[in-house]
Amino acid sequence: MIDKDKIDPELRATIEYGKGLRKRFVIVFYEADFDYYALALTNQGRFHFDDKKEALDTAEVFKGTYKGWEELRVIEAECYDHGDCCRTIFTPEYVEEHEVKP
Repeated sequence: MIDKDKIDPELRATIEYGKGLRKRFVIVFYEADFDYYALALTNQGRFHFDDKKEALDTAEVFKGTYKGWEELRVIEAECYDHGDCCRTIFTPEYVEEHEVKP
């Protein structure tokens, strides 16, 4: 367990209050063995998008390139200010609620 008192106060504020977070578009795929969605591309800011169309177009390009990527979905998710997504896995319910359509 992480001792919150030993975390830098500014980092703790970011974690606890969402300071420095913003909504971006990320591409996910379904992991049937585990019944969750995971980020399709590495968790680096350059693979998360501020532009919905760019995210949807990128998902189309990558569809089917790997096992399990037959159906990629684009969702809106919270990302840190530097670009990385705050999460790497998502429940099916979360994806249904946050999916974006063309």
